[in-house]
Amino acid sequence: MDLIILLVLIALIWVFFASIFDLKTREVPDWLNYSLIIIGITFFLINYIIKKDIHFLINPFFGFAIGFLIANIMYYSKQWGCGDAKLLIAIGLIFYSYPESLLKTFNPNINFLPFILVFLLNLVIIGAIYGILWAINLGIKNNNLLKKEFKAILRKNIRIRKILVMSVLILLLLSFLLDEFLRIFIFITVIISLFLLYLSLFIKSVENSCMFKKITIDKLTEGDWVVDKIIINNNLVYTPRNIGISKEDIENLKKYKNKINYVTIKEGIPFVPSFFISLIISLVFGNIVLFFI
Repeated sequence: MDLIILLVLIALIWVFFASIFDLKTREVPDWLNYSLIIIGITFFLINYIIKKDIHFLINPFFGFAIGFLIANIMYYSKQWGCGDAKLLIAIGLIFYSYPESLLKTFNPNINFLPFILVFLLNLVIIGAIYGILWAINLGIKNNNLLKKEFKAILRKNIRIRKILVMSVLILLLLSFLLDEFLRIFIFITVIISLFLLYLSLFIKSVENSCMFKKITIDKLTEGDWVVDKIIINNNLVYTPRNIGISKEDIENLKKYKNKINYVTIKEGIPFVPSFFISLIISLVFGNIVLFFI
């Protein structure tokens, strides 16, 4: 078996199990991410030694750099957890280039882009769909809480809704003075605007009603997003951070566990399954936007 094909199979298995861990525990173990990075580096070194092709060292470096950059942006902007970010770095290392051996089986639309960028472009689309479906699922499970929160958010944003409705009416009236193409364009723009507005309000409602959880100190794990400051005897012992709580912070808080009944954390969506789906789709179809055009 071609070494690269073997590496692809191992990577897919690792990402699959990372998805399972994320769904069950909301965490991706460090050993899984680090072992995948080590396996990737080892495979590329072996291939370089065998084939004497410097690209087996250069390409993984650029893939690692792209993965590292995007991972840090998403992590420090509080979009992803630490495990998601580390997994993307491993994927970037292994999948900078499309595995040429797979071209015998698939005919992906890669065009001129490095494969890691194709994967990231697909991840934006698939991740958005995945996130919306997950939010809908949470909303269904917490139907009563969601209804109350959605109504409250609608009341808070009534001015924005009025402005949007007035803008929509004006645009629709103006469209009667324009040709058919522009009328269709305005109609589509109005529909999309309304959809995005209510989608954003719905997602915010799901976030406020379904994604905050109270847990004891013993159940805190590295990277958890603690919502509030923790004050003991008028002393500030913890301030929330964008990167989540650290192991050192958790150990420090355990000293006060008899004085802290619980802490409130914000749970993120287990996003790693969308990595796995995007990776499979990217390997088979390439850029999904171009593939279906």
